[in-house]
Amino acid sequence: MSVKYDVGQIVFLFNSKNLTIVPALVVEEILRKTVSNTEVQYVLQFPDKKKTRALTKDIDHMIFKDINSLRAHMLENATKTIDRLVKIADNQKHSFFNNDLNQNTDDTVNDTLEFMQEKNDSTIAKDKNFVQNDKKDSIIEVEAPQKEIKKEEANNESTIS
Repeated sequence: MSVKYDVGQIVFLFNSKNLTIVPALVVEEILRKTVSNTEVQYVLQFPDKKKTRALTKDIDHMIFKDINSLRAHMLENATKTIDRLVKIADNQKHSFFNNDLNQNTDDTVNDTLEFMQEKNDSTIAKDKNFVQNDKKDSIIEVEAPQKEIKKEEANNESTIS
């Protein structure tokens, strides 16, 4: 079944090799009837200075009747390509790293937790402003000002420095 276009209709040609889109104007409909067959051809005019024309049967690009169907086609192809690439990467992950991942997952988690605990403990030990009563308690930062109170004996006033 051939696609029917209207003379005066704008169509969109999609070149999947270099991902270009070119609008074209349907300028002519040619109806050829024979005893055994009826053939309809369309002539498209391109948006160049020469107003180049070509028959639809001679165009090797995909022709879309509207921009929305072209967009849907491109999105579907992009989604399929992305899905294929992700599947390949996932298969490679399982092929190359599956044994290592299963073996090392628990070790990695434990190493990370130990590192975080050591980092936490060393930070607490270095900074005397942290107070922690029990491991279940939250760590609370307390700012203790380093100020001395001096008495000036001459006039019995207290000053803070």
